[in-house]
Amino acid sequence: MSANCRSSDYSGRQSKLILSVIINLIVTIAQAVVALLTGSLSLLSDAAHNFSDVFSLLVSFFANKLALESTKQKNAVGFKRAEILASLINGSLLILMGLALIKEAVIRFFQPLELDSLWVVYLALFSFFANLFCGFLLKKDAVDSLNMKSVYYHLVSDAVSSLAVAIAAYFMYLWKVYWLDPLLTLLIAFYLVFLAYKVLKEVVWILMHFVPKGIDLNQIEKRILEVDGVVNIHHLHVWQLTEKEIHCQAYVDIAEDPSLSQVSAILDNLKKTLSEEFKIDHVYLQPKLPFDK
Repeated sequence: MSANCRSSDYSGRQSKLILSVIINLIVTIAQAVVALLTGSLSLLSDAAHNFSDVFSLLVSFFANKLALESTKQKNAVGFKRAEILASLINGSLLILMGLALIKEAVIRFFQPLELDSLWVVYLALFSFFANLFCGFLLKKDAVDSLNMKSVYYHLVSDAVSSLAVAIAAYFMYLWKVYWLDPLLTLLIAFYLVFLAYKVLKEVVWILMHFVPKGIDLNQIEKRILEVDGVVNIHHLHVWQLTEKEIHCQAYVDIAEDPSLSQVSAILDNLKKTLSEEFKIDHVYLQPKLPFDK
């Protein structure tokens, strides 16, 4: 993908993130006010959940801004890691949020709260549709970006949480079944932890420079040795800088008495092979000639 295309992608994400921040901030303030007026702890918890969405959206906004800078500056490799670090923060927030909800749900089982449920239904539904809209807005970007994926999970989980609060509040309004609130909270919390685990697993895999999933080093080594002019390969290392950017580094032994043009042709052939067959577009190969040994 060209620098102009990447720049356009990041700019488009920025606009969506700004709109999502504004919407979630309005939802958070509205929920907090009604929660304080009605005494609804579940709605207040949902407001806190929405506030975490605002935080995660802001983190992602600045991460995308830094990533955008990497498309404008030469050798700005560090900026490309901004999205991965933002995913780490967002995933960690989801874990903490899930654990806090589990703790709150357990307490609620033993200390059920009576409240003015009808206003809670209205605000929870408002939050549900707002988060659903923001999630739909960012869904396409979540496909190929860990950072946007973690934000998307935040929004979807909050939409589910708001819907659960609305349903529980409506049932409490009709039948006074207050135990539904902590039960649904537990389900939401475990769902949050599960989503966060998936995000953090991918983030750690990239940060630790593990071999990208779907890449077989033995197959790469075998294919490199099949290229004319290559007699050996060693110190092969394949890793990800970002979720879409795969790098490969290796030393290759070249056959005897090659000319400079032959060495260049062999390296170009290797890079083309790795790009077309293994989707590795950033290849660093150090040729070792007979007189180097």
